[in-house]
Amino acid sequence: MKASPAAWCHNLEEADAAALLDARFADLLERSPLFLKGQQDGLAAHIGARVGAGGGARVLDRILGASFHPGPRVLDSLEQVLEARREWHLLDEQRVAFNEILAEVRRARAGAGRSVVLVRGAPGTGKTVVAVQLLASALRLEWKAAHATGGKAFTTALRSKFRGAHGLFLWNMSLRTAPTQGLDLLLVDEAHRVRESSDMRFTPRAERGKRSQAEELINAARVAVFLLDENQSVRPDEVGSTDLLRAEAKRLGAKVREFDLEAQFRCGGCAEYLQWVDWLLEFRAERPGPWGARYEVSIVGTPEELEAVVPESRARGETARLVAGFCWEWSASPADGRLVPDVVIGEWKRPWNEKPGDRPYKPGNHPYTLWADTEVGERQIGCIYSAQGFDFARVGVIWGPDLVRRGGRWVARKEHSFDRPVRSSGDMLKLVRNAYRVLLTRGMRGVRLLILDDETREYVRGALTLVV
Repeated sequence: MKASPAAWCHNLEEADAAALLDARFADLLERSPLFLKGQQDGLAAHIGARVGAGGGARVLDRILGASFHPGPRVLDSLEQVLEARREWHLLDEQRVAFNEILAEVRRARAGAGRSVVLVRGAPGTGKTVVAVQLLASALRLEWKAAHATGGKAFTTALRSKFRGAHGLFLWNMSLRTAPTQGLDLLLVDEAHRVRESSDMRFTPRAERGKRSQAEELINAARVAVFLLDENQSVRPDEVGSTDLLRAEAKRLGAKVREFDLEAQFRCGGCAEYLQWVDWLLEFRAERPGPWGARYEVSIVGTPEELEAVVPESRARGETARLVAGFCWEWSASPADGRLVPDVVIGEWKRPWNEKPGDRPYKPGNHPYTLWADTEVGERQIGCIYSAQGFDFARVGVIWGPDLVRRGGRWVARKEHSFDRPVRSSGDMLKLVRNAYRVLLTRGMRGVRLLILDDETREYVRGALTLVV
């Protein structure tokens, strides 16, 4: 097969195209001609001379059946990060799941039938480490494999960490039309964010409602691996769960295997702090034991004290960012690029991180990456949608009045939430608790809390004194 490139700038007048038609580009234009406004006939003749001779069905079959394999430079970019950074090395139960899943793909490729694998684990148990190591190993073996997630921030974080290999990290929506079992291995990370449907506003009416997103993802590969934590879904249409994925796999005739990761590698490996967060937010009944000096938690009284975590951490050579509950409007960026200081606490005002637009971004220039990885983000606030997927040495959390303690129980307050889909959901309390669970676990070494509601602050302070 031979590719024949061409470009059609359908609104570009010839009088405005002088720079593109310059003699310097004559050789390039000979190989890849440029067609302008009003030159449709020339474009049609160009296409007609190259296609239409029959055999299209055979060509399509060859394309669909071809073995996708990224180039050596892409694999090198992926493996350099995995080898150089200790946090990407497999440990203990991660290695067990990794080996079993590779064996499952080998069986599927040998004709044993397709499988669905569920890998469950709390934040910091290494689900993404397992997924990316599996991706690298599968590609090394020249299998067809891809990594997908349902969260733009998480996908952006991975693309930023693995620059040069960013094309391997997809969004679940992009697999909507994937050929059945076109992949040997699909790794669906953050599978709790699997949605009811991949339908969007641009989906043709005739195509809507045909399949669930879970069905699309399972059908895309011989072995579909779903890595999930059911207490991290933060939107009403995020339905990924063990029960749903088991049921879909059974309906589609795929066998199911399950693994649970429990060893803790986030928050300094302090499992007790993660357990405390779950106990505090009533995801578990048993109160954890003390963790001593292995993880730092403090409650402050002013936003200035909270914000000080950023320069203090920078002075120690550490990273730190501020995050907050979605209790303020998130304004679009004005044309002049100045961010609106939406987050207001008394006289203190700060902007959210820049709101992404619809245009494509390179991994290093995405607003989420700029907030997380550059000095630009030090005076911005990250919300749940920009923070999920990123980790810092320390994090300052603004706990807003959308989740408060009243009468011995947690109460979600719609009037204080600016997250419209969550606010209108019947599951708002669970979703907001999930969101704060994510925010409270972004710091690897410590968290500093500013809790705006008095009663909630005293409750959290009391819960903290029981374990430190």
